[in-house]
Amino acid sequence: MFPSSSSASSEPGPFTIVISFVGFALLNLVLLQTLELGLHLTSILTSDSQTPIIQLSLPFSGL
Repeated sequence: MFPSSSSASSEPGPFTIVISFVGFALLNLVLLQTLELGLHLTSILTSDSQTPIIQLSLPFSGL
């Protein structure tokens, strides 16, 4: 539909913007998921099994 010159000059802009935006959104989602998982794991470790961690860390610190 378009001439080759206009398609070659107009296509890279929108496509690269969309690809970079999608990649940035996916990266943010992955970072948010890993942060939520890390916070969840740290909350579990600090709240539920606080004494086993202390009992496990004391012998290693003694060594």
